[in-house]
Amino acid sequence: MFNCARCSQSFTRKSCLKKHLKHDGIESSHYHCDKCSESFVYKIQLKTHLLTHESSVPLDIEKKTRKLQEVLFKCERCGLKFSSPEHLEVHYNGYHDLFVLLPRI
Repeated sequence: MFNCARCSQSFTRKSCLKKHLKHDGIESSHYHCDKCSESFVYKIQLKTHLLTHESSVPLDIEKKTRKLQEVLFKCERCGLKFSSPEHLEVHYNGYHDLFVLLPRI
């Protein structure tokens, strides 16, 4: 077993641990806001965040964004959220080395 020193998560393959460290590590924040110190893994997260800096956008945009994120598909092992069950399944198979069957809706 390969264990993450930061979060104690275990992986059966070293490659899965490397993916985990790359994805969840500090270096994984590729998109930085030029108006504040926030940084994000995904470009869409930065785009949504940038709306909070626009004066024409209501101040509760972050609350609405958090609410939207609640309806996303959440990984039960690490808490990451995904926009579709397919993305969650790819994450499970790649990062947690598990096969997950999701019910058809």
